[in-house]
Order: sequence, then structure tokens, then C-alpha cells
Amino acid sequence: MNTEQRKVSRKDRQDGDINFFLKSTASTPISFFRLTHPTQRIRAINKYKKCLAIAINRSNGSMLDKLKALDTNEEFIQRDWETWLKEKKAVLACRTRHDTNLQIQQDFALTMKTIFGATKNDIGEHNYIVSEKRQLEDTESEELSHKFSVPKKIKSETSNIDEVHKEIDGRTARSSNKLYPELNSFNNIFLQTPSELTYLPESKDSRDDTEPEQKETIQFQYDWFVGLGIKESTLSEFDNKWTIGTINISNLLLEYRNLSVKKASENKLENAVEMLSLDHIFLLDENLSIGISEMTANENFQGCKSLLRKWQKEVEENNDDLILEVFESMSSDVLDPSTYKNSPFQGRRADFSIYTQIQSNKYYLLVSEIKPTRYMSSKETNFVDFDLIKIGNEMKNMLDKCIKNGVKTKDLSICSILVEGFQCSVFVMDLKFDAIYRMILLGKFFLPQNVHNLNVLSIAIEELMQIKQINNLFTILAKRKELKSAFSKFETYLRCKWLRCD
Repeated sequence: MNTEQRKVSRKDRQDGDINFFLKSTASTPISFFRLTHPTQRIRAINKYKKCLAIAINRSNGSMLDKLKALDTNEEFIQRDWETWLKEKKAVLACRTRHDTNLQIQQDFALTMKTIFGATKNDIGEHNYIVSEKRQLEDTESEELSHKFSVPKKIKSETSNIDEVHKEIDGRTARSSNKLYPELNSFNNIFLQTPSELTYLPESKDSRDDTEPEQKETIQFQYDWFVGLGIKESTLSEFDNKWTIGTINISNLLLEYRNLSVKKASENKLENAVEMLSLDHIFLLDENLSIGISEMTANENFQGCKSLLRKWQKEVEENNDDLILEVFESMSSDVLDPSTYKNSPFQGRRADFSIYTQIQSNKYYLLVSEIKPTRYMSSKETNFVDFDLIKIGNEMKNMLDKCIKNGVKTKDLSICSILVEGFQCSVFVMDLKFDAIYRMILLGKFFLPQNVHNLNVLSIAIEELMQIKQINNLFTILAKRKELKSAFSKFETYLRCKWLRCD
């Protein structure tokens, strides 16, 4: 189209817009927008005013009076423009309504294909859901093309319908077992008799050589007593006992331990709490809500604003202290060849531990047992927590070693972290009363799985800071003991020297 033709076309459109005002009975802005279908607000409003002015110049008589009576207020035109935009969106939606359902199904199938195509399990293999999802997509594509969802084998040849149904049911059962293996173990627990629920740990060799359906019937032996194996514990009247008012908590806990000893002799221990009580370890769990309580949060948040302003002012005045303490928890994965090969490979070893060395003694501050998510999802025996028992005995050994080294104080406490997948449980143990190792659950927190749940870090930091305070107190007590020991040796040296000189 050349320049002359474009000018003629533009002039024809303008004449049509002007005739709209001369011939229309309702020459409102929204009617004009419906006729011209504008895309820009300012250009559309200016075009409306320009065409109205030309129409007024070309009209006379009653038509002139009618056009002059039109409301040309800017707010009125703007309101009609907003109304036109809403109508335009509704029209576009109606035009594609006939293909909406099909498009939604196709988008859903494509989205699920993308999600499940990227799904992998912990060992790097494709999840079983992928193959099942591909079969589902093939079925959906056949339904969208208005065809019956009939297996290809049935289309090509005549087969027994009952056999096909059995095959489908078997495939569904296998997929459910692979997708939800914990349902089978959960149902087996409630279907078993009380005698079958008796805790009988199994060895690693027997697990490999035995068929899965025969694992529950195999009997094993277990050395219940980790310590000296004392079956009965009694406290004398001179021992330090845990009492609250008129209630003797120490006697109640020892009675509970005696019941656990009786159940252990009959191989009927049921949970980790009973197993820990055999070694005088009593787990105290108040079943509190995870995280910061509501009242604590309200009290803390009241002073946050003023505290932040104070810190901001200090930073603005002096920026020399803006160095993070990143070297406090340095760790190394390099093995020391002079000590590694000489250490024994037997005994209780924690997955992770922290200690402080004062003089020639090591004082362990924290112990941790870690189990990955893959192990937590694949373990079969879920009513006994082996790691809880192990970490409890490790804390007791650490506490006994500190007391043996001379740190004899009631304020001595040992911390531990039990990591099970993304869930972390924080425990503390003390020995303020004779024969009562109190293992207390301080709290629980979760590790962030991805960038979308970083909000769990606040609770994690709160629990870890609590552990840090307990460890700092432990270090102070250990240093105080070492200073007393060194001072005692120095006094002995001076006394001996004085005797020799005399």
C-alpha cells in the first residue's frame, strides 16, 4: 500500500468516527471506544475529543445542541475507559472459552510431565512414579482425542478380561508398595499380636541372608545392660535424692527402672525409654510445641525495635567491629596420620562430637548422631529408636569421664543433637541427683530443605544458641578445675622445695 492509499484509508476511518457522533443516538465515550477498539489511553481520549470537535463544527440545529450537551469531563471519560478495558478482557476470555477445558488438561499434563520427569530418588535412579506418569499421560492423550482408553494388547487381539483385570490390580498393588512402603509396616504393627511386638534386634548378617517375609520370626539375643549390669538399685538415706515437695522423684524413677529390668529379662521391652532406664538414663520429654511459644515471642518482640536502633547507632559510630566470628567453629576433614591408625576401631563412636582440650585432658561438650533422609524412609523397625538409645549412653559416658577427670559439680551438663533426616532433636543430660541421669529434650527444629522454607532457621538458631551457652558454662567449669589442679601441684612443689632447702 503506497502513501496515497494509506492517507485515503486513514481519512475514511476518521470520517467513520465523525459520522458516529452525527448519526448515533448515544455518543458516549464508552460507545466510541467500543467502535474504535483503541489500545492506548491518552491517544484514545484525544481521538474522542478531536472527532467530537469536528462533528460539532459540521452539525447544526438540534444535532449541534445534542453534541454540545455531551459530558466531556476528564473523569467521566477516564471512567468509561476503565469500563472498556474490563469489557475487552471479558471478550478475549469468551473468544477462547471453547478451548479452555482442553487447554487446561494439556497444560496440566505437560506440567506433571516436567515435574515427574525431574524427580529422582536418593541413589540417582529415576523414580517409579515417572513410568506410571507416562502411562497416565498416554491414557489422557487418548481421552482427549475422543478414543477409549483400551490397552493396545486388547485392541490387537482377543484376551481374557479377567486376566487383564488381574494384571492391572497386581500392577496397582506393586506401585502402591513402591510409592508408600511405610503403609505396609504400619499395618503390620497393628495386625501383630503383643508377643510379636517384642523388641528383638537383629544382626546385619542375618538381614542379608533371610527372606523379607521371614524376618519377623527370627529370635536374637541382646545385652541389655550397657554399664555394670546392676539389676536392682536402691538409695540410702544419705544419698542426694530428687524431691519435689513431698514427692520423691528418685524413688519413682528407680521403680520404673525395676519394671524395665523385669521386662528385659522376659524380652518384652517395647520402646527406647525403657531401654535407657536400664542404664539409669531417664528421658524427660514434656511434649511441648516446637519452636518459640506465643508469650515468649511477644515478650521478645517488644524490645526488638529499640534494640535494633541501638545496634544501628553503634554500627554507624564505629564500623571496626563488623567482623563475623567465622573461625569459632572451624572443622577439618584431614586425618592426622600420627594418631589415626593408632586409634582402635572398636567401641562407641559418635558420628560427630565437639571437645575442648585443657592441659592434657579432653572434655567432650557435644555429641551428635546423624541419619540421612534415605535411611529414615527405608528403616523397617520404627517403634524403637536405636540412635536415641545410643546417644543417651554416649552422653552418660561423657558425663562419667568428666566426673572421673575431676569436674565434680552439680552444674555439669552434656548436650547432644539427634539428626533424623531434616528433623533435629536437642537433648541435655545432668547428674544432679545420685543414680539419676536426667536426659531432657530441650526442643526440636528442622533443617531447611530448599530456599522456600528458610523460615525454620530462626528456631534452629534459637536451639543452637542455647547449646552454645551450656557448652560455654561447661568450659568454664573445666578450666576452673584444671586451674585448681595446677595450683595444687604448684603448692606441692613449693612445699617440697622448702623442705629440701631446710
